[in-house]
Amino acid sequence: MTIPEGEWKNYKTTFNYQYQLSMKKGSVFWDNLIHNFSTSILSANVGFFSEIEFSTHELGVRELAKESRQSRYYLSKNFKEKLKQLSLI
Repeated sequence: MTIPEGEWKNYKTTFNYQYQLSMKKGSVFWDNLIHNFSTSILSANVGFFSEIEFSTHELGVRELAKESRQSRYYLSKNFKEKLKQLSLI
């Protein structure tokens, strides 16, 4: 697949590109949550649930990762709002 000269530069100025970029930036919290859970599971640092099989933990992380970019954006936004209400961030 080739992109004609100048098309990428033009695309970056479109509403669609800006929207996708804002969704990606706004969903970093959710992406970090997935990463942190994955790291904890792989290092066997899961706290109270250490007796649960690895595959069960993996299924939980896979469910988090199934969310679309837009869903991750709104989940991130709502989680951060709730954490602020609880004075945790």
